Amino acid sequence: MRPSRTNGGTKTSKGRGYRFYSGENVVYPFGSGLTYSNFSWSELVANATGASCSLTNTGGRSAAVSTLLFLVPPKGAAQGTAPRRFLAAYAKHFLQPEETVMVHLEYAEGALALAQPTHSSSVEAKQVLAKGQWTVVVETTTSTFNV
Repeated sequence: MRPSRTNGGTKTSKGRGYRFYSGENVVYPFGSGLTYSNFSWSELVANATGASCSLTNTGGRSAAVSTLLFLVPPKGAAQGTAPRRFLAAYAKHFLQPEETVMVHLEYAEGALALAQPTHSSSVEAKQVLAKGQWTVVVETTTSTFNV
């Protein structure tokens, strides 16, 4: 994706990554790396401070895998300036074949705060706790919690 430009021709960071991407699905989404085995995630439980899930190596080889946890803000959060989803936590694990572990991930401080434009300026913004139903996504497993 190319960076967007303002009226003055200055480059902005919006458009340089997936954070504000709203087009069709991409060929290689963020986090779709290679591994030497197959893994499954299940039993995702989330709250306002973090999440946990079960991770199983379902393949026949020992291998490492990264668990990527994405947060999806509530609908209408931050007056439409919120990203569609963003990476909030991650962990890397090395598992033997058929091994299962519980993965515990905590969000960084301020992960549930989104930039809210101030009334006096469209450039300045303050961090505001986004209230509503948040969705947590780990691979194809989802869970929700309310703030």
